Amino acid sequence: MNFLENKTLMRQLLLQGDVMNTLSGGISETAFYTKNMGDDVVIEVSNKSVSPEAFNFTLQKDELHIHILHQTGGESPMVFPLFFKSVKIPYSVDINNIEASYTDDVFRILLPYNHDLPTDPMRLQVKNRDE
Repeated sequence: MNFLENKTLMRQLLLQGDVMNTLSGGISETAFYTKNMGDDVVIEVSNKSVSPEAFNFTLQKDELHIHILHQTGGESPMVFPLFFKSVKIPYSVDINNIEASYTDDVFRILLPYNHDLPTDPMRLQVKNRDE
């Protein structure tokens, strides 16, 4: 099979190359910062050349997944991943009170400290230990 004769394949390859070149030359890099604010942690994510709707935040067990998807319109719509980061959420974070906000083109995710954690050490009793 001669791939050059397949017009649909060639059109898709050229479109994909055009989109990838535009992305590389037209979209800025995503900024990702982690800041300690006392006991709490704040994550800041921004990319001024991408619409806020392209950002996705997902909590799964003890991980926060951040990804940005760029969608093209037109005759053959395509989706390209621009950014992906997986952040392990520390044991000391209160997962039920994680908050996200969007102001001044920056997403801020607050990982609050869990004040209900035990502070005193506790001795564990070992079962089935030969004495």
